[in-house]
Amino acid sequence: MLGPSRLDNTFIEVYENALDENTCNLIINEFNQMWDASAKIINVPNESKTATDVIEVNEFSNRTDQSLFAENYSPEAYVSISKAVENCMNQYVEKYAALKGYKGLVSNTVKIQKTPIQGGFHAWHFEANPKQHCDRAVVWTLYLNTLPEREAETEFLYQGIKVT
Repeated sequence: MLGPSRLDNTFIEVYENALDENTCNLIINEFNQMWDASAKIINVPNESKTATDVIEVNEFSNRTDQSLFAENYSPEAYVSISKAVENCMNQYVEKYAALKGYKGLVSNTVKIQKTPIQGGFHAWHFEANPKQHCDRAVVWTLYLNTLPEREAETEFLYQGIKVT
């Protein structure tokens, strides 16, 4: 994990243990049960996908990710994650006061994604979403499990940072 000094001036923040281990395990177990029990909905372009799609398989670029929208399969997971994100966002807004009062810091959708070992998307990209989300100012990611050092990461090209 990168120390705070390495992240200064990037606006990238890391909040350790935003969710407790028991909650993470509960969410992971619910995800696995739902995934195993349900038919898969094939991933479609963003313009036609809605938050009511419960399950998707990312078939683009040979990805094998599995993802579910928490608000559709587990209200408890949705609430737990939303509270954790809200807590982190409160800390973030305290540090970056220019965001105080901004109304776009709400997330109505919580997508939980399971990426296999050596999976993921290994090309530089940005998150592009339908116009109802085009005014978003902040992006967040929660990692629900812990992997050995260098087994998983999110890399920020222009900041020269890898968060593990």
